[in-house]
Amino acid sequence: MAVHTWLPDAHVEAPTGGSVILAAIMLKMAGTGCCGSVCRSHRMQPSIRRLMVALSLIAIVYIAYVAIVQQDMKKLVAYSSIAHMGFVTLGAFLVFFIVAATGSTRAPSTARRCMCRWSRMA
Repeated sequence: MAVHTWLPDAHVEAPTGGSVILAAIMLKMAGTGCCGSVCRSHRMQPSIRRLMVALSLIAIVYIAYVAIVQQDMKKLVAYSSIAHMGFVTLGAFLVFFIVAATGSTRAPSTARRCMCRWSRMA
């Protein structure tokens, strides 16, 4: 679940240019951190990975509903940024479920290497 309750207030108080930079930098940093945790998630129990997928889905839906009712455009951007990170975590943790469903033995290490390299480049 997204716990970035400070983000909408920071967007509202910042000037428009700062708000855009805040959204871009925060999304990049959060995506890099997510991919870094996925590099270690191959050692996680499948039940924990399922929990992460479920929490990502809940965050996407809940934060999207919160974003819909916003009157302030900056708050709408902030909440949509938080919801977007739900999609990033969902995709990152679903990689391992797809690999497990296909039964590939080489794919988990390949996916892990690609995500680790991406997070180092960012």
